[in-house]
Amino acid sequence: MPTIDETLVSVIIPNFNYGRFIKEAIMSVAAQTHSSIELIVVDDGSTDGSGQAITQVLESLHDWSGTASAIYLEKNRGFNAAVNSAAGSIKGYAVILLDSDDKLKPTYVSETLAVLLREEQNGVGIVYGHSHLIDENGKIIGELRSEKFDPDLLDYKSYIPGNALTLARAFKPLLPLDENIRRAIKWNRWKLIVGNGFRGFYVEESLFEYRMHDQNASGIGNRMLEQAKGEKPGVRRAQDYWPVGTNSAK
Repeated sequence: MPTIDETLVSVIIPNFNYGRFIKEAIMSVAAQTHSSIELIVVDDGSTDGSGQAITQVLESLHDWSGTASAIYLEKNRGFNAAVNSAAGSIKGYAVILLDSDDKLKPTYVSETLAVLLREEQNGVGIVYGHSHLIDENGKIIGELRSEKFDPDLLDYKSYIPGNALTLARAFKPLLPLDENIRRAIKWNRWKLIVGNGFRGFYVEESLFEYRMHDQNASGIGNRMLEQAKGEKPGVRRAQDYWPVGTNSAK
């Protein structure tokens, strides 16, 4: 059996028409203090020039210690399909699925990986924290809090971010992801992983920047920006915003 490199983390960034944000997402991965990363960007049939933006930023990473590649799909097929297209390239001990409009804190991988390596023996397969909320221009407008891991709460609330660091041997049995699921994508993924016997571990720290705008897939952006008008940045709970359910595209 081949030796698993416990330092290698695979980061997959599915992108659809977020050309205005994709450079920041990619550069937040390249800026990680952890050096052993394989980055796979999947352009899911974008029509806004994202492909060119992705190519340009990846070409600029020639001095980066990690590896970077891109997959360009001809037609838009959805988040899970984009992830599936990269499945054969995943070599990491752990996996991160990063939305292309969000950004990771520079120490995100090093902090979460340290927890996973320490807690895997206790059944932990998911490591997550909470986030700073930013607007379209990157201004912090608040904080979105997750919850301490509770499998019973996960039955009816979505509180684990989609970009949580995930043990590869917890993630890979889910592949290929169900491409018919277009809503509550992360909640469905975590439910399956927890159902397979893995636990989550909550790091009580803002580990990434979650961008609010009028095209967020979950619809959270419009709600959050409307609530934030005229207010000082506040703390909100993820479980009050992220959808649950098994609704699919069918």
